[in-house]
Parts: sequence; structure tokens; C-alpha cells
Amino acid sequence: MIRFRTITPKDNRRCKMKKSLILIALLMVLCFCTSSYGADAAASKSWYVGIGGSWAIENFDTGDLEDDLLNLVDVDFDDGWGGSATIGYHVNDNCSIAFVYSYLTDFEWDESIGGTGVIDIDSDLDVMTFMLEGKYSMTGDVSPYVVLGAGAMYADWDGDVTVYAAPIASGSESDTQVCGKVGLGVDWWATPEVTIGLEGSYVFGFSDHDFDGAEIGIRYFNIGLGVAYHF
Repeated sequence: MIRFRTITPKDNRRCKMKKSLILIALLMVLCFCTSSYGADAAASKSWYVGIGGSWAIENFDTGDLEDDLLNLVDVDFDDGWGGSATIGYHVNDNCSIAFVYSYLTDFEWDESIGGTGVIDIDSDLDVMTFMLEGKYSMTGDVSPYVVLGAGAMYADWDGDVTVYAAPIASGSESDTQVCGKVGLGVDWWATPEVTIGLEGSYVFGFSDHDFDGAEIGIRYFNIGLGVAYHF
């Protein structure tokens, strides 16, 4: 069986993920070496709001979709990027809960079958999550933490198929599933009110998303950098 592949191999993606994890570790060490504010900075704060940016390393399960395509192609999406907004509440010095909205885009899958211009598939997947998250943090100028979350994942998939540059199919499908999150991070108190946070997490849908019969299991490693104001 002839297989066509035009996207970066999975081995390269694993290499990028390893480099990203190393970068996270180095930045966490840097935060520990540059702390400057009191260990009880969070004690007098109740609420916080934050924004951030993120890079998502896709780990989609596309086996069912490849079977639907008779295994003629490898379905391999690009990594995505996006942002998030958070509103949270400090339950006590160590525990907090937050509602987090995130939006990721540019999960793209572009494929050419029989050579460029013969059969071209162009598709783009956008993902939104709405999660309630619980965080347990160590107290200190620098606060490592563990985070767990659950909520809803909405995904929208747009695609076009052309044969010899003539469009033969175009459409948009969306689906929503329950999702979860587990991660580790660190907050650095840059001022008594402002923290800079770095987080690595794994986000996953509990069920495959169904796009009019095409099923994809949406899962990804997310690396986020953000800032929060505590009041």
C-alpha cells in the first residue's frame, strides 16, 4: 500500500517536546534563583485574574479517520498556539480554584495525493476549552504547583478538497466533548500583586470528537506562559 506524507514526522515532534520540557525546567530554576518577595504574598489576596499565551503539541488519535481514508494517507496535524483567560479564588494559602477559558488555533492538516495539484486536502482545527481547575501550590516567593481540571472541549474543523484545482468538497463541522487536564507549573511573585506563571499540562477529551462521521481524539501537551493580578 502506497502511503503519502507531507507533514513533519512524529519523531521531530517528540524532539520538540523534549526541548520544550528542558526549557521549562531551566526557566523554573531561573525563577527560584531570582525570587524577591515575601513567602506569604498570597495570604492577603482573595481573587486573581490572568491572561496567557500557549503552544500546544498535538497528540491526536486519528486512527479511525485514517481507516475511513483506507489508510492511503497519514493524518498528521500541525501543532497549534493560542491564549487563555483566567479568573480564580484563593481558598487558602495553598489551594485555589479557577475558571479558565482557552482558545487554540492552527492545528492544520494539509495533504496532497498523487502530487501537488492532483488531489489537495486543506483543513484547519480550532479548539476551545472551558474548565474548572483546582491548584495546590507551595507557599513562597516562587510557588511550584499541581493543577487538575475538568470541563468542556469545543472543536471546529474546516476543510476543503480540490481535484486538479477544482473544488469538490468544502465544509465545517463542530463537536463538544467532556475533557480533562493534569499539569505542573510554577508561579513567581514579581510584585506583591503580580505573578508570572509557567505551566506544562496534558489536555485530553474523554471521548473522540465526531465531525459528521470523521472521528478524532483530541489530545495535546500544552506549554503556557502567563501573568496574573491578585487582589
